[in-house]
Amino acid sequence: MRLETLERGIRRLDRKDFATLVDGMVSAISRREWPPIRKLELVLTEDCNLRCDYCWIPKRPLHMSWEVARQALEFLFEESRDAQDLEITLFGGEPLLAWDVFAHTVEHAEQLAASGGRRIHWAVTTNGTLLNEKNVRFASMHGINYLLSLDGDRRCHDLHRRTAEGQGSFDLVVRNVPMLKRLQGWLGTRMTVNPDTVASLASNIQVLAHMGINQFLVGANPAAKWDRESRQRLAAEWVRIAGQYVRMRRQGWPLRIGALEAEGFDQTNERRPGWGCEAGQDKVAVAPSGDIYPCSRFLDVDWLRNANWLGHVDRGLVAVRTRRSITDSRLLVRHKCMTCRHRDRCNGSCPATNWLLTGSPFVAPTFDCEGVRMGERLKREVPEAWEASKIPFRREPLPLLGDSCAEQASPCGIRPLN
Repeated sequence: MRLETLERGIRRLDRKDFATLVDGMVSAISRREWPPIRKLELVLTEDCNLRCDYCWIPKRPLHMSWEVARQALEFLFEESRDAQDLEITLFGGEPLLAWDVFAHTVEHAEQLAASGGRRIHWAVTTNGTLLNEKNVRFASMHGINYLLSLDGDRRCHDLHRRTAEGQGSFDLVVRNVPMLKRLQGWLGTRMTVNPDTVASLASNIQVLAHMGINQFLVGANPAAKWDRESRQRLAAEWVRIAGQYVRMRRQGWPLRIGALEAEGFDQTNERRPGWGCEAGQDKVAVAPSGDIYPCSRFLDVDWLRNANWLGHVDRGLVAVRTRRSITDSRLLVRHKCMTCRHRDRCNGSCPATNWLLTGSPFVAPTFDCEGVRMGERLKREVPEAWEASKIPFRREPLPLLGDSCAEQASPCGIRPLN
């Protein structure tokens, strides 16, 4: 086709058709530069019935419509190209506040997957206060494991995770644990540690394990004020955790602690193929409005959203320059890392958190850098922890919540979180 003919055709387009043409061309460029989108975070609502003081999602009565959710799923199945395994995270706020869209999303996604020979792996993080027989049975039928946000015993949990009325939420969550053990089986928690709870971290893991929690995703609140004493205590607590983890795994406990398995803290043995996280690479998040961002962490404040907008579910990934910037893995853009001996092994921390705390997505806060050194200390002082993670779980039931779980789903026969 001659250039003049193409130009005449473009001039005849109205504004809407011209915008569609441009978006299509930009989307085609995105597909050539980046891998398929395999992971999708759907922020079903920014609303929540709790007011946890470290949560990054603004508490606004914004809910995703079914139309936006449907478009987001169609976007995922188109942009995943020939990928067979897809991951969908239903997130909030509190995602169970948007139950109707939640349920429709699961059912529609499974229909799309079945028609295309795909597999979906689900993830749902919930504060646990709105769980009931209906939504737990529904999740179990569709292969969904609820991941609780539970920070420890009543005192530690209630310090930071309170209701909109200012009351502690620990009892509201824990009352649902027996039902979860009966209907779901394997139970994990996303556990956030703060300077005022760090001294109880190891004991809190013990408490929750005896309540029936099997898997711990432990993360320190990076936005908190970690002074030298609290940082030292955090390192000491991880040494204690590693020791008790070894003892419990040798006894056959169905227990997993992410930081002591696979990569976890141990990021110093093998070279990474690249740098940075998956946000904006093969993973994106969709806000209730339908706007697309690298991940849900970029929804923290308006200026961070505006700087990292990647597109919309009805247009696709059209902000190529922004996406190229946030996924830049070159060493020269991370000047703080250039002289670090872990530069080819460390993931560089969360780019959104980096931006909020240091002013650049490519500069990690010092606290995160200390975490890598903490991993070295663990490897040196408790090397048997990584070997203990390979010990098979005990087959017989373990006492949970003071009772035998013989009539519940066996903790060894249920699927762990990935």
